[in-house]
Amino acid sequence: QSSQSTLNIQIPAGYVVEAMPGSLNLETKWGTYSLTTEVKNGLISLCEKYELRKGVYPVSEWADFCAFEQTIIKKNGGGIVLRKQ
Repeated sequence: QSSQSTLNIQIPAGYVVEAMPGSLNLETKWGTYSLTTEVKNGLISLCEKYELRKGVYPVSEWADFCAFEQTIIKKNGGGIVLRKQ
């Protein structure tokens, strides 16, 4: 199972990006996740790729899988803050 999405946001005139999520790359036995963020020419670009690998995994690794998913959830919970110049 995989998904990819891209979001482009035009920064309003007179505003600058004060805070936004940083880029992230995760590679695990369960899958991969990447978030690429960029501010360029008045545009915020966020590109997210997620792939979950099929497999049979031991129950003893459940906590590690949950930690992988929680890292992704926390990263997606970050906001973008704009400040008026």
